[in-house]
Amino acid sequence: MPKTDLRWHDQEPSAEGERLRRERHMLAAAEDDLNAGRVIEGDEAEAWLRAWAGGGDAATPKRQGGDRG
Repeated sequence: MPKTDLRWHDQEPSAEGERLRRERHMLAAAEDDLNAGRVIEGDEAEAWLRAWAGGGDAATPKRQGGDRG
């Protein structure tokens, strides 16, 4: 049986890869919120929009309510 190369498991994720992972998670959470009928307003809405437009870490909103966070 061929030996599987697992070296990539030991590598730290790149900053860009980590940022993309966080953005995907955040956008999936926003989609869940919107599908559940939750309204996003005010400062939180602005933060979601900045993050969705590629605003980076400073634009990451704080979720309120729900069972994920």
